[in-house]
Formats: sequence, C-alpha cells, structure tokens
Amino acid sequence: MTTSLTTRAGRYLSDALRGVRRAPVEVIATLVVAAMFSWALESGAGDAAFQAWAEIAVPCALLLVVAWTGTLLHATGRWDAVRRWAFTIGGALVVGIYAWTVVDFRYEAEAWRAALLAAAAVTWLVALPAFAGRGDDGAERVARMRRVDGRFALRVIGAVLYGAALFIGLALALAAVGNLFELRLDEQIFLHVWGWIAFVLIPWIVLGGLEDYARIAAEPGPTGTVAVPGPTETAAAAVGTERLPAAGTSAVTAAGVPSSGVASVVYRIALWLVPPLLALYTLILYAYVVRILVTGEIPKNMVSPMLLAAGGLTALALLLFDPRPGRGMLARWLRLAPALFIPLAPLGFWVLLMRIDQYGSTEFRVVRVVVLSALVALAIGATVQLWRRRAFSLHAVPLVLTGAFLLSAVGPWSAMSISKRSQESRLATALTGVGIAADAVGADAAGPEDADSSRIVPAAAYEQIRESARYLALHFGPDALPAGLAAFANEQPGRVDYAARLGLRPDAVTAHEGLAIGGTLGRQAPVEIGGGTAYRISWTRGPHGAERPEGVVAPDDRSAVGVALRQGMHLELVVDSRLLMADLSPLMREIERTADPRGLDQLPPEHALVPLADAAGNPAGELVVWSLRADADSTGWRLQRAEGLAVVR
Repeated sequence: MTTSLTTRAGRYLSDALRGVRRAPVEVIATLVVAAMFSWALESGAGDAAFQAWAEIAVPCALLLVVAWTGTLLHATGRWDAVRRWAFTIGGALVVGIYAWTVVDFRYEAEAWRAALLAAAAVTWLVALPAFAGRGDDGAERVARMRRVDGRFALRVIGAVLYGAALFIGLALALAAVGNLFELRLDEQIFLHVWGWIAFVLIPWIVLGGLEDYARIAAEPGPTGTVAVPGPTETAAAAVGTERLPAAGTSAVTAAGVPSSGVASVVYRIALWLVPPLLALYTLILYAYVVRILVTGEIPKNMVSPMLLAAGGLTALALLLFDPRPGRGMLARWLRLAPALFIPLAPLGFWVLLMRIDQYGSTEFRVVRVVVLSALVALAIGATVQLWRRRAFSLHAVPLVLTGAFLLSAVGPWSAMSISKRSQESRLATALTGVGIAADAVGADAAGPEDADSSRIVPAAAYEQIRESARYLALHFGPDALPAGLAAFANEQPGRVDYAARLGLRPDAVTAHEGLAIGGTLGRQAPVEIGGGTAYRISWTRGPHGAERPEGVVAPDDRSAVGVALRQGMHLELVVDSRLLMADLSPLMREIERTADPRGLDQLPPEHALVPLADAAGNPAGELVVWSLRADADSTGWRLQRAEGLAVVR
C-alpha cells in the first residue's frame, strides 16, 4: 500500500516528538549543537567561532552516544531506570571533564583525539544492539545486532532524505518570499535552516524509532537474517542467508511505511559494490607482493592505506552478509577473505615501521598500526572459526575496533602521547648531535640574519630539528617545545624555522615535503602608490631549481622587463637597461608570522608595497606584489613564484 508523502512527513514528525519524550538527554545535546551553530553564524568571529562550536559539538555528540546507550538498553529491558540514569549521569560527568579540561582545537593533536573518540562512538553504536536483548548466545547477539543496525540504517537514510527534501522546499519558499515581497533576506538564514534540520530534526526522527528498535531486538530471528532485509532469492542463496518476505509484505517501520522495497535496493547496491571492491583490492595487493618478490624493491607508503581499505571492506562485507558455512559461492569467498588478509599484514607493518624509523611516530602512523593490528586480530579469529566451520562472531568486529580507537585516544599509550614522546626524543637527539642544550637557549639566540654567528651542521640534523619542533608546536602547542625553542614561537608556531633561529645552517639542501607559504592580494585591498610607469612582472622558478624569467610588455613603449631572482629573496628587474632591486624578505617574514598554516592566505595590503631601488640604492619606485609563493627546504624558504605591478619612476 502506497503511503502519501504528506502522511509520511506527518509520521516522521510524530517520531521526532516521540524522541523528545523518550530520549531527553539526547534531545538536549542536539539543541545545544544547533543553537551553538546559529551563534557561530551570527557572531561574525569567523573561524574562531566555528572552532568554539566544534569544541562544544564534539562533547555533545559523545554525550548523545552515552545517553543513547542507556536509553536503548532500558527500552529493551536490559537495564532498569536506575542503571540507565546512573550510567548517563556518570558518562555526562566524564564527557564534561573532557570538554572542560582537554578539548582545544587550536592544536592538531586534539583534533585527532576528537576524531578517534568519534570513531569509537560510531563503532560502539554498531555493536550496542548485540547487548540490547535478553539472549546472550553468540548467534543471537549477531542476529540481533544486524537486525537492529539494519533498521537503524534505513531510518537514518530515510531521515536524511526527508531532511534534504524539507531543506530544499524551505529554501525555495524563503527565496520566493524574498523575491515577491522585495525583502533583503540575509543569506545566512539558509544556513540556519540547514543547521536546525541537520542537527535537530534528523536526529530526533532517528531517536523516535526507539520503540521500533526495541521491538526488533526482542523478536526471535533466524540465524541467517540479513542486516538489510529484502534480498532476492538468488542473492540470498549466493551469500548464504535466509530469504525474507517479499517487498511490501513485512518489515514495516515505526512510521508505518513498508521498508522492504527500500531495503532491497540498499542490499543490492551493497551486494554489487562491496564484494567486487574487496576482490579488486585483494588482487592488487597480492600482485604487488609478487612484484616486490621479483624486483626486490622497497614497498611504497601507499601499501598501508590499501591494506586498511582491504581490511575495512572485509569487515564491512562480513557484517552486511554474514556468510555461513556450506552456503553459496559468494559466501565461501567471503569466508575466505579474512584468511587471505593475514599474509598481507606483514607488508603493512613493514611499511609503517620503516616510516616510523625514518621520521618518527605521528598520530596517523600510530593509528594505522593500531587499526591494522586490530584487523589482523579479527582476521586470525575469523580464520580459526573458518577452520572449525563455525559462524563468525561478527559482534566482535565493532567491539574490537571500538577498543582500538579508545586505546588510541586516551592514556599514555594513546597515539598523541606516543607521537609526542617520539618527536621530543628525535628533537633532543638532533640538538645534542649538534652540541646544543635546548633548555639553555633563549630568545636572544642568533637569528637567520646573523651570518657571522651561524654554524654549519649536517642537513639531516638541521631538518630534524626544524621539522620535529614544528610538529610539536603545531600539534601540541609551544609548551611542548623545550624552553629555549618555545621562546621563538609566534602566532603561527608551525611556520617558524626553529633551526635557523638557533643560528644553524645546513651543509646541503634537503627538500621538505609539502610545506608551502604565500598568498594573494585581495581584490578589494587598497594599495597607495605614487606616479610612474607601470609594468606587470612575473617570475616562476623553473624545473630543477632553474630560474625562468618572463618578459612582460608594457602598454606604452612595448619594452620588455627582465626578471631574475638574486640573493635568496631579492628580485632583480631590468627595465630599459636600468637595473632595479626589490627585497621581498620583509614581506616573507610578515607572511610567515601571520599566514594560516593550513594553506596559502591573503597578503597583508600594508606590506604588499615593496620599495624599488636602483644599483646605487636610491629609491626608484614601488613593486605591488599581488601573488607570492615559497616552498621550504633545509635552507629555509625558497621563492617559487612572484607576480605584481612594478611602478618605476
């Protein structure tokens, strides 16, 4: 029976109101997130406001998961009201302590911690239904987890689609009102509408399905029930599952909408997407192992993400299809997938440990090691069950991953703590190697301009000092640096060349990967210049460090301007045989002090006007710089591109 869109919308709204009554703590958390989002939009503080919003949104999301744990276990009869509220209040206190004392998204390490806690929360939500019923048998836990997770996923999909349709309709209505009544509506009103739909309405609809989740958790289900109901008979036979009733005959949501049709579509998409991708990734990795054995080459860093993807696809495929012994061809292949993953794991550990030995630990490397270890442990357990011809204990998958993410997020063994100790050790070793006691160095140490006091050191040591210090400052703040180096930190501590500030110079050039600085003059930025003849100039560093001057024709006399780089940051301009110089060093120092460490920024207009001088040092005009880019290596910043307007008098 077809349900009208209006009826469905009404039932979704009814579910949202039901969620308000049954899950009050979760509802309060969503309201706080939405209200703070609107505040960030209206505050006018830009990135700082949204950073403050994120620092509140993450704890609220964690509180929602904690409260939902108690709510679901209470609704299914697993916990009484006392245990539910004791757990919720205790969890709220822990989350509050985290929000008050730990969260600080100015530094990347805390963003990593928040991401790991969020990942642990998601995997715990997947595992939670396994403990929401009365039966403690492993097969019953798996069947219950997959039934409830399937219904939860369908409700999330439906709520998101409904929310998207509602936002589009409201946005069109607001635009029409503004046009018909000649109102000048603030564009941010659309973001406000989106925020309240995304952070309030959609979660409330999902929370409103609590009775449906509890009912499904209490139902005795066949051990072969699929996570997403509604596969065809052929597909069900292929993966070794029981065929569920046909579309429209069962599987009705709390809103009264038959879900088996939608579920069947989702199931088919997963069936034709996940197993083929898993087979492709496994084939590529085994082919690469053969290449390594034949050529003897060192494995590339790309191997570890590929391995994690293959392991993740294996876990996802098992959770989706729950292949049983003695069933179809696809089921047999999926049951072999964990065993095929195990021989590939040493390759991933080899690559990761090699990178850690070369460059030290970082959060990303430590997390990859931990997750890969968890996937290997799960694969070994699944292989044992394969050998004993038993069904897989699939509820262990999200549980083990939850534990891995939590271990990586908190404690002295966390990814952040391990990375910090590793980089502190490498920094201390490098400083000792060049004869410097970091704690004894003060802000009066020689700077890069003090050539007489500079000391030549091995390029590797120079690079290690600079990059480890930058890493510590950017990920943990200047307080993580030794006292002597912390004195050099400024508003952008991740951009300071700490080795140069110590008066060191490398004995060779060692390029640093991926570090760039620069910016572009804003289109509305005013720059006052005097009279003269204007020439557009451009300089770009050619391949292998070679300069590539580009002559630019002036509009009046059609004469060319020659541009070359001299003495590091000095541009040499030749205009009608007249030699002019522009020193870009002050502008680069200002960019280094104020630039956004996440990428290129706008040039400060008050510093974009660079004086031009002739060969005798006399004033000869100005250079308006409207684009500048430099990359870093062990010698400091190296200019890569400069564009601007030379006004010559």
